[in-house]
Amino acid sequence: MKNEGCIGILAIALIVGLAITYWYIILPIVLVIIGMYFLVKASEKKDPSKENKDSIKNDDYTNTINTSNLYSNKNHNFKDNNYYPSTPYYPEIDDDLNIENIDDDVDWEKEEKEAEELDRYFSIQEHWKKKKENPIHHLRRALYDYVILDIETNGLKPWEDDIIQVSAIKFVNDEETERYDTYVKPIKHDISDKITKLTSITNHRVQDAPTISTVIKELEEFVGDFPIIGHNIDKFDIPFLIEKGFSPQKISTEDTLKMARNSNLDTKDNKLPTLKEYFGIENVSHNSLNDCITTSIVYKKLRDLNLNNKG
Repeated sequence: MKNEGCIGILAIALIVGLAITYWYIILPIVLVIIGMYFLVKASEKKDPSKENKDSIKNDDYTNTINTSNLYSNKNHNFKDNNYYPSTPYYPEIDDDLNIENIDDDVDWEKEEKEAEELDRYFSIQEHWKKKKENPIHHLRRALYDYVILDIETNGLKPWEDDIIQVSAIKFVNDEETERYDTYVKPIKHDISDKITKLTSITNHRVQDAPTISTVIKELEEFVGDFPIIGHNIDKFDIPFLIEKGFSPQKISTEDTLKMARNSNLDTKDNKLPTLKEYFGIENVSHNSLNDCITTSIVYKKLRDLNLNNKG
């Protein structure tokens, strides 16, 4: 054991002596070895972009494609109707993905429905943006120069339904001076049997009618700077028209629905057919021109009633 210990000590002494004597040779060799070691380690690390692709492939694209995640909520701020969506975020898709290997269990009907809901959401936000850019000035005074306006539609949602009739009557000094009345060719979908039964407007009747863009230009020219009167016009007719591009320099309105509510009439409700019956007006409902005629009479009745009450 003593001999082995002596030999070990002598070997260490020899190595140290050689290292001291030939340090200028040994040191570069050691540095080269250390450098090669770290180079090998660095080359073994995976490319981060490849890791990102692999993680997406493993998480979302192994057997199915989940299109419901195409829009990331991290860019959204759902606070109120004044929010407008930011640019959609699309995840990186693996270029090597084999579409033929997608699992047949994908519920494509569900995916399509989710996509439609997403499109509807963006349409609603765009609708609110248009309303914000075209504020309505609500008038609270007796008017004698004005335009009575009414529209018929094939649905109740401005962002996904169409206007199928637009009518307007101009009054100067409380006397009718001019009329505008036209059917409108729908763009987004046909007129349903339910709407036809309600308005008597058929798809055949509107097939050769002008498009909404043409009608909007004509309507803006007809209205000019006159205030607009209608029944539930603030919540329905004007927002619908704004969605379709109606944007005069100023929109001033008087809503006969609000006037009727404030008049405390002895009626079951304040719908236009109810007011028509209350004031003894004989006219057909749910045709925009006829409704304009009815609304003009209702407006004069309510205006004069309010003036008498104030007097």
